[in-house]
Amino acid sequence: MSRGTLSFHRLSVTVAGVTAIAVSSLAIAISVTFVGAALLAAFAFADGITIDIPFVATFRGFVDSNGSNAVTVDGSWSAALGLILLLAAPLPIFAMTGHRGQP
Repeated sequence: MSRGTLSFHRLSVTVAGVTAIAVSSLAIAISVTFVGAALLAAFAFADGITIDIPFVATFRGFVDSNGSNAVTVDGSWSAALGLILLLAAPLPIFAMTGHRGQP
């Protein structure tokens, strides 16, 4: 083996390993989705604009009757769940199918 290379010939994919990857991937996808939603709500609040993500959520920023900024969020929990699963799916699929027993 040449210097600076890694050998993965002893790597084995286990059920526990794939489960850990799937749980971690799901946690990352949930975090990314909620941070993204918080950022979009903050932009809509600060600028008083409407941001629409089709089928998922609409963030409506406005100035209320007292003159202060406000925001409302209308969304679909099922669409948000679908987005989270779409973001989380590639990593466990790669873990289950990729590089089994290859050096």
